[in-house]
Amino acid sequence: MRRLGVALAAALAGLAPGSGLSAQEGSPTPPPRSGWTSGVVHYGKWATAAAAIGFTVLAAREHRDADHHWRALIALCRDDNAACQQRADGQYVDYTAELLYQQTLYFDHRARRRLIAGQVSLLTSAALFILDLRRHRDGPPNIPLHGMELTAEPWRDGARLGIRWTF
Repeated sequence: MRRLGVALAAALAGLAPGSGLSAQEGSPTPPPRSGWTSGVVHYGKWATAAAAIGFTVLAAREHRDADHHWRALIALCRDDNAACQQRADGQYVDYTAELLYQQTLYFDHRARRRLIAGQVSLLTSAALFILDLRRHRDGPPNIPLHGMELTAEPWRDGARLGIRWTF
């Protein structure tokens, strides 16, 4: 029933006077988008890319701190096995061992959260780059690397190939 209604509406739209475009007429191009969403996409892609790099660097630092505290706990346990005794609730009997373990967990959780934030920022940046590419037919004007251009042209008995690397 629904298909019949859609087919009937399409047929009526085709019969309406002035509704069809001839093959020689080009379809009207939509006006370029302007407004705050265009600016958000255009500049937000760089901000989210910088945030992805920043969060990843911070996560690496937090992981390094967690690893430092874990190695200190392992060294403490190697030096004094009694310091690594655990209670029934799983906590270490020795205060220093428990402190090192809690600091390891703290920095490890911070590193995990920052890695997730970095990945979300990277995905957001990729989505914004794709949205910005869709706005411009020849690519956005602010991409600094235009890449490699290959050219081929007829030359004497064959072809002449050229490579141009612009950056």
